Amino acid sequence: MRATFDREIALTQAGGSESLLAELAGVFRRECPALLAQLRDAIENGDAASVRRIAHTLKGSAGVFGAEPVVEAALRLEQMGKAEQLGDAPEALARLQVEADRLMEALAAEAE
Repeated sequence: MRATFDREIALTQAGGSESLLAELAGVFRRECPALLAQLRDAIENGDAASVRRIAHTLKGSAGVFGAEPVVEAALRLEQMGKAEQLGDAPEALARLQVEADRLMEALAAEAE
């Protein structure tokens, strides 16, 4: 199993600041569930443009932590939205949910 996130990348993105890293992790943990819910609604409504935009946001947020499993899952949804091909989006969302949950758990453990 690949690492959920890369602490070195995350710390570099935070300018070497442990406190900023903790703050970024907290923001991600607060905002990610809402973004996933918005993504689910967009998929259910067939709103490809919103799927692309929300997945892009999640991809960028996870990228700050070097969280490749989340980045890859979000990229897949972003590409589906861009192509306006949402047939496999529910399955892709399920994968993203699993990876995002793992990341949020890892970031929570990091904060302890």
